[in-house]
Amino acid sequence: MVVLAAFVGLCVWGSLLYSNTLKGPFLFDDGKFILTNPAIRQLGDPVLWQDLGHRKRFVAFFTFALNYRVHGYDVLGYHAVNIAIHLFTALFVAWFFLLLLKTPRMKEDKIANHSYAISFLVGWLFVSHPVQTEAVTYISQRFECLAALFYMLSLCLYLKGRMSLERPLKSAVFFIFSAVAAIAGTFTKEIVFTLPISLLLIEWIFFKGPGTEDSLT
Repeated sequence: MVVLAAFVGLCVWGSLLYSNTLKGPFLFDDGKFILTNPAIRQLGDPVLWQDLGHRKRFVAFFTFALNYRVHGYDVLGYHAVNIAIHLFTALFVAWFFLLLLKTPRMKEDKIANHSYAISFLVGWLFVSHPVQTEAVTYISQRFECLAALFYMLSLCLYLKGRMSLERPLKSAVFFIFSAVAAIAGTFTKEIVFTLPISLLLIEWIFFKGPGTEDSLT
């Protein structure tokens, strides 16, 4: 219950931080991506798939289409979705650190005794840090926010799969959903191309590197 309350508190804190941005107007690229973009005006519009720029980032454009379907050009709905994405990403960041502290490299370290507190503080720092402000408050920067969400989700699911190898079916399910999140992220923004590098680094540092059980076999 304490853990649940802590992470609910993180979401409440993040919502309060960004509550004054809900009425911020459309700016800059919001014009071409939302206000004058015919592709988002009908769900399933073929324009969404025919334009090369839309094909590269169709997941994010699809969320804009959903927003338009529900909210039209009311900025509140668009901002609310951006904030929700940011909050979920903060939770995935916290979960990611919690999982890292349970890996073979870290689980015997004294720091692992404080895994929940550390994970919560990292999530709190992520949700609060001003470097995130533009990505959350500028509606068209949803590309960045949503890509980060899929990126962190893929990492978390990979770690869950990696630490469940003794149960092959369960592990396979986590790996499959990790791949699905990675693909969704790739079609949200191109920054997700670094994900395989991150996975290789995690594998080496936390599972295969010096001091891990696998490195001794």
